[in-house]
This record gives sequence, structure tokens and C-alpha cells, in this order.
Amino acid sequence: MTAANESQKAQLIELGSTRFKEARCISCHAISGKGGRVATDLGKVASKVSEQWLYNYVKNPKRFSPGVEMPRFRFSEDELTAVVAYMESEFVDYDLEQAPAHTPQPDSYEKGLELFKKYNCAGCHELGPLNKPEEMAPELSLVGGKKLYEIDFGKSGIEESLPSYLYTKLTDPRVFSPAMKMPKFEFSKEEAQAITVALLGNTGEKIPEEFIIRPKPKSTFAPQGEFGKLVDDLACLGCHTMEGRGTLVATDLSLEASQAQRKWIEGYFKIPYSLRPILTERMPNLFLSDAEIRTLVDYMEQVFIADSLDRTIRTNDEIVARGKGLYFETYGCQGCHQIHSKGGYVGPPLDKVSVRLKPGWVFHWLENPQAFKPESIEPNNRLSDEDAEALTAYLMTLK
Repeated sequence: MTAANESQKAQLIELGSTRFKEARCISCHAISGKGGRVATDLGKVASKVSEQWLYNYVKNPKRFSPGVEMPRFRFSEDELTAVVAYMESEFVDYDLEQAPAHTPQPDSYEKGLELFKKYNCAGCHELGPLNKPEEMAPELSLVGGKKLYEIDFGKSGIEESLPSYLYTKLTDPRVFSPAMKMPKFEFSKEEAQAITVALLGNTGEKIPEEFIIRPKPKSTFAPQGEFGKLVDDLACLGCHTMEGRGTLVATDLSLEASQAQRKWIEGYFKIPYSLRPILTERMPNLFLSDAEIRTLVDYMEQVFIADSLDRTIRTNDEIVARGKGLYFETYGCQGCHQIHSKGGYVGPPLDKVSVRLKPGWVFHWLENPQAFKPESIEPNNRLSDEDAEALTAYLMTLK
């Protein structure tokens, strides 16, 4: 490779490194054990998959895994090539031993297919025309009430009890029969014990009503139109909740347009950042187009809004001065929040809160934070309308 080509490759890898970091892939993925725990560790991925496969997966993850909660980043072709080049150069298993030269036997495919069927790999994986079996395994809804005479202990030699049977089935299923199709999952002792206890609880015995914790009904919210397509493509529900549906890793967006200013939301989509200085930045830069951002925010302003939270706040000098006194003296808000880099680190800084939040939201939040976020540690000071309005008026001067 010439010096010019080496220089071009180095520039390509550098661009890929920049885009990889901007996309904050480490928020979900670990790299050699460090980083997120939501998705696959990428530390040695370049030694596991081909460059072509990696390129196509990053380009459109749902093409390979339709239900995967990974967004389709809006990289240009050059940026995508650069990201893959960076990953190919960085995430290599340098200790990987080369497999010895091997000439496959003529019947290797047939033997492999037989093993695939024997160990019921089709129970989880697809292979060409092989479909998942209709009757994969016995029903476990009432397994905790199984009688000993219903259990075939075979030649296992284990204690003939239901707990022993279930535990052994989880840890070493082929003790009962070499033809057993159940995979050996390599559970730890503690994991196998926990699953055994859970299965023993599956009986037909009626549980007293006072001991039953019933799950909340699942939300049926399904955003439609272009917004819905973007939510699916960007895997937004993998981190956010909307109208009770999704995963509460990040903000609940159900009232986002009542909370945040449109211009701020648009800017945040372009360059996301952490609102709290002590927290790691998690929201990835998705490299959305202006049109896509407009589609997202337009929908939010039509759906993710509550008219009851709108409120006009008086902002004359007297009310603002009173609010400032309440902030610094009466309630000591600076103990948790910063203004101009002075104050605590627990809550978000409030330097430009008027640019980010709507006054009606601030007013109602101050009156009862837990009404919007039950787990919030912000104290409910049971403010009167007058105090809440004065504090809001002062905060709205912070631009």
C-alpha cells in the first residue's frame, strides 16, 4: 500500500471513529467489557463477522433482526464505510488462533443437519426450509403440581423428587436421555435454583387474592403514519415510553410537547446532550434530516400534549424578584440545581431553562413533581399557586 493510500485509510478510520463516538454506540454496546449492557459486546466483532456483513447490519439492522431495538442511523455511504473501517481496525481479537487447514468430508452437511435436528436448534434458529417444531416441549403452566409417578427419572440416579428433577433438567438435561432435545443452557447454580423455585410455583393451587399482584393492562398505543415509521426505524420505544408503551430507560415522551419548547426539541435531535452534568450522555446522534425532525416534532405537538398544562405566567419585576428570593433563600433550590455553574449537581442545570421548558410545565411541576414522575427525588414543597408562579417567573428569566 502506498503512502497516499495509507493516509486515505487513516483518514477514513478517523472519520469512522468520530461518527462511532457521536452515535454513542457505547451507550448500549460494551467494548471489551466496558460500556452498556443492553446489546452485544463489540470488542472482538471484527474477528467474528465479515466486513460485508457488518456493513449491511449497521446500514439496516432490522433487515437481519426485524424486532431488534437498534436504530437505523442516517449515515451517508461514506460515513457508513468509515464506521465499518474503524470497527474492522479496532475491534479485533488478536489472540484468536487460526483454524488448521481442513477439507470437509462429503457428508459433512448431512451430519451437521442431523446434529441441528438432534439438539433442536430449530427451536430458536431458522435454517433454510426447516421450521420450528409445533410441539417444542411440554406445557409448564402446572409443572409444580406434577406427581412423582408422572416423572420418568430413567437412569439418572438423582433423588426422586420434583425439585431435584427440575433442577437437573435445567443443568444437565441429557442425564435423562442422550436423545433429549432440550439445550444445555449453562445456567449457574443460583440461576438454576431460582428457575426451579419459579417452576415449583406453577401449580393449580388457588392463590389468595391479597397475595396476587396483577400487571397493568398493556398499552395498545401504536403511532401511525410517517411518525410511526420513524419510531419503528429508530427503535425509539427501546428506550422511551409513549402513552404507556415502551421501555423507561429514558424520558417518557407522552407529554413532551407540553414540557419542552419546539425549537429546543429540534436542536436536541440534531445534537443530543446530557441535561445533568454528572450523568453519561446516552441519547445517540441519529443524524436525522431536517424533514425527519420536523415530522417527529409536528406529531409531538399534536399528540404528546395536554391543554390542562398550559398557563400564562405573569413576569413583572416584583414577581420575578419574589421568585428569586424563593429560589435562593426560602427553598434553597441551588442545593441541587446550578445557575451559571454555581450550585448542586443532583438536578439539571437551570441556566437556560426558559429556552428548554414551557412556563406552564414548570409551574405544574413545581406544584407537584411526583404527579409527572413518581420516582422523582425533587421535594414536593406543596407550593401555593402564588409561590409556584413567582418561582416560574424567575426561572423564565434565565435565558
